[in-house]
Amino acid sequence: MQEPQGSSTSDGHGGDVVAERYLVESQQSASHIQLACRPPLCAFPLDGTALCVWSSEDPPHQLLILRGHHQPITAVAFGNTGSPLLVCSASQDYVITWELQECRERARRGAVPRGLVLGTLLGTVVCVRYSPDDRVAAVCAGNKVLVLDVKSRCTRVELEGHQGPVTTAEFCAWRTHVISASEDRSFKVWDYCQGSLVHSSSVLTASPLLSLFVDGGSRQLVVGCAQGQLWVFSLVESHHYRPVTRVDLRKETDSFSTRRVGSRLGSQPGEREPPPAHKLDRGDEADTALPVLGLSGCDLSLILNPGHGGLAPETAGGLWVGSTVGSLVLNLASFELEAVLYYKDFRNLSIQVAGSCALMSRNDKLLCLSALSSVLRTR
Repeated sequence: MQEPQGSSTSDGHGGDVVAERYLVESQQSASHIQLACRPPLCAFPLDGTALCVWSSEDPPHQLLILRGHHQPITAVAFGNTGSPLLVCSASQDYVITWELQECRERARRGAVPRGLVLGTLLGTVVCVRYSPDDRVAAVCAGNKVLVLDVKSRCTRVELEGHQGPVTTAEFCAWRTHVISASEDRSFKVWDYCQGSLVHSSSVLTASPLLSLFVDGGSRQLVVGCAQGQLWVFSLVESHHYRPVTRVDLRKETDSFSTRRVGSRLGSQPGEREPPPAHKLDRGDEADTALPVLGLSGCDLSLILNPGHGGLAPETAGGLWVGSTVGSLVLNLASFELEAVLYYKDFRNLSIQVAGSCALMSRNDKLLCLSALSSVLRTR
């Protein structure tokens, strides 16, 4: 493990734009594993079977290590209510929920922190999510979504219908619905109280769906895939999951680059235009596809006008998009990019390409946890 790193800088970026705060080396890769952020906390597997919780507000090296798994952890998620604050870890042997405050108190007393087992031998779990009230957890294993009751620690319902492995799931805050996406390239909406299928989409693309985001403000669903495409659907009941738009992130990065250069040229005549964003040297074609590894909502008024809150409420909705090569900010009103942060543009970052990431914003700051090979970095 290493001390927090200094701020990273690059041409055209201030030193406080991106800072690498902590680096953790693990004996087993955390790439392609669901990681978790809840500012100021990050949670991730350490050396395969241990769950590590790190806080950006704690002194260096003050890590909470939770042990209970015998098989490598494959998915991690924080609860939503914070009373108490829960974190869930899942592997082939157990799905465990931990009360963080209780675990911290036990660790301070020198006792072994303990969690509660929600399920055993459920298969390879690739995603776990708590419901908005933390009463149930959705566990994605194989082609199924299992809904587990957190209090009684029993399986409420098994939701089956996908033709390929389920990759992710999200709850709808205003209904008893959970939405799942799959390698079969479709998403499904379920009523987990009734155990029934509410809606099944058509096949959206040629590549697996990897991420979901439910925007409660606009009542929209955003679906991301491995080839850098976003689909937006309306969740308004009378709209019947009507498609709103599709966003090609490579095209949007080109458009963003052009707009940024145009703005610069207005103040610096004669400046040469750089190549489109997707033609910049980032390694191989897989990186340029901008696979959507994670999605998180944000307030554009705080990001674009920090300290001012200058945008009207109806235009303040934004979306952080985490990809292998960096993070992007999408305006959910215009569906245009407002910011692009590539790892390679910041010289002091030790990461260049991420295998998995979790991200969540608080005020005008983004907490991003990225994993590559055997090293984890927080930003």
